[in-house]
Amino acid sequence: MSINIKRNGIILILVLATLLFWGLAIVGAFKSYSPVPFWDMWDGYLDFYIKASAYDIGAWWRNHNEHRILLSRLLFWIDLSWLNGSIWFLLALNYLLVAISCLMFFLILKERLPRHYYILGLFIITWLISWSQNENLTWGFQSQFFLAQLLPLIAFFLLHRAHDGDNVSKSYFVGACFFGILSLGSMVNGVITLPLMTLYSIICRFGWRWVAILAAMSCLGLLAYFYDYTSPAHHGSIGSCLRENPVGLIVYVMTYIGSPFFYIAGGGGGVVTAQVAGGIMILLSAYFAWSTLRGVKKSKLELALLLFILYIGGTALGTACGRLIFGIEQALSSRYQTPALMAWAALFVLIAAKLESSFEKLNWQLCLPFLLLVFAMIPMQIGALKSSVVEVAFERNIAGLAVAMGIRDESQISKIYPSAEHALSIGMIAAEKGLSFFSRPEFKNIKLGKPVDGFAEAHNACQGYIDYIEPIKGEKNFFRLSGWIFDRSRRSSPGTVWLINKEGIAVGYGLTGQPRPDVANAVDKNAKFSGFKGYFLKDAQGSAVTVFGPAGKCVFSSMLPVNGVALSNNK
Repeated sequence: MSINIKRNGIILILVLATLLFWGLAIVGAFKSYSPVPFWDMWDGYLDFYIKASAYDIGAWWRNHNEHRILLSRLLFWIDLSWLNGSIWFLLALNYLLVAISCLMFFLILKERLPRHYYILGLFIITWLISWSQNENLTWGFQSQFFLAQLLPLIAFFLLHRAHDGDNVSKSYFVGACFFGILSLGSMVNGVITLPLMTLYSIICRFGWRWVAILAAMSCLGLLAYFYDYTSPAHHGSIGSCLRENPVGLIVYVMTYIGSPFFYIAGGGGGVVTAQVAGGIMILLSAYFAWSTLRGVKKSKLELALLLFILYIGGTALGTACGRLIFGIEQALSSRYQTPALMAWAALFVLIAAKLESSFEKLNWQLCLPFLLLVFAMIPMQIGALKSSVVEVAFERNIAGLAVAMGIRDESQISKIYPSAEHALSIGMIAAEKGLSFFSRPEFKNIKLGKPVDGFAEAHNACQGYIDYIEPIKGEKNFFRLSGWIFDRSRRSSPGTVWLINKEGIAVGYGLTGQPRPDVANAVDKNAKFSGFKGYFLKDAQGSAVTVFGPAGKCVFSSMLPVNGVALSNNK
């Protein structure tokens, strides 16, 4: 009875942890949301859509960096064509792909550990939604990172199901081949899925016809992928890495696959922790491979999981060859956590299966390491609630505002894309077509030098302050400004602000939403996100303006400073 109580207690804790971790990750997505495309999305999302819409068929298969992201481009097309480019569809899909990954491991566990699959399954559901991969979860461009791990996992699992003794199920085999082919359209590491499936069919003695089919598909897949392929000029190669820094290559791979434990350790000395964890994974995987292959009756499911881990290892090796020139620490990037987390989930299944076969009864004590790991992950997961998450999203919105207004603010635009000139070029075309965030009211048709609708009827006084202005390097017509605004009658801040001169003409514009805990403490707790940033015409500096919030039609008067310090204000 006491054993059942303890086991049920562990299950309850894991259920609560699952709800907590998923809840925090979802809240983090909302807090970090910005409609402005980030980094690779300017080329791989907006520019791709513009070219594909102009009937550039090659844009669909053309490589993005070293990848051919055909499947993600299909999703980008859906988002921009049917859903106005809000990016919410892409973000929701990232979480859906994580959920499908969890389902796949549940199916694997149910087959391999039929009596205890729900215990480890609950842990894996918690593990796979780790906030360490927040860059993938909250970035609409990253569906390929989830697809590149999920599709091979499904392919290996179906191939395992296809072989039953001396028979091969055609339906499972076709399904495995289908997902193997789909893997080619995820990321470059997808090209090794079919070759590994061929290796699996040889080891498990599928028969020469089935092996030949997989081998032929592997060759055709490689030819199709690398035909007219161009490697990124700024990346390294496997040959140069092996010649110049073979030790660094090994350390990078170990850091990559052990990186989840860097985040669990909270950074700092966690680099060594990641490398040790990576070494442990390599040793354990080698041990399981040796014990599985030497067995008289091979476990086909364990072999499939080992090949999946080998697939992730190949991913880490390929990444190391291209990115080692940027340093070992680059292996700890948040976007690399998804494959590493998936590899560890597969290893946990192998470990649990080994423990169950080594003990007559899987007692509750054997679940404690997983439970302790969940508790160790909680501080990392709470990071989804940090105000810095909101700050990053706000700064991206302001960068998008600069692009929408055609302002060459390189320091601000660099928060969303490395080249202000290229972003402005793509943005001009996207704005004309009303794509993505350019169709949203707060970014659309921002015209200075004209009256603003609703200003004449604005009689509600709001509190606010222009904190500072600053010149923009290389920009002759605009200055950047920052401040805060709060409508006490509505106990909220307007979403946008206009700067109106004494003639009633708009001379500046900005967006609110910046975290301002100082204002919240001094004015009202609801003013937590009352900060605003924006731009105004250079000729208006030193003049009196009225700051107008269209939502609630509230105003306050101020002076645009000349030297970067506010001259006067009405609080």
